[in-house]
Amino acid sequence: MNAANHNDQVYLGSLNGHLFKSLPFNEPDQNYSDAYPVNRKYVILSCTKPGSKGNYDLYLADMETGESWLLRKYNEAINSVNNELGACYSNK
Repeated sequence: MNAANHNDQVYLGSLNGHLFKSLPFNEPDQNYSDAYPVNRKYVILSCTKPGSKGNYDLYLADMETGESWLLRKYNEAINSVNNELGACYSNK
């Protein structure tokens, strides 16, 4: 974002020399951490969005549209007053 903003954002990188791409759900006044791919379209990530239960809560985010949803929408117990960091996903 800029040198004065110290919030963490999520970027999509490539190993073939293409530039890094800021993902559309990034907001300059929020911190994003530990994005983990669900598939080519979605990631699970930790974020400090307003209205969260703790400091970092888990979200499902669309890397194409920028929409994101609190995972507590699907399971009320998934976020707590603690920091939810380092999530991963497996469909098996």
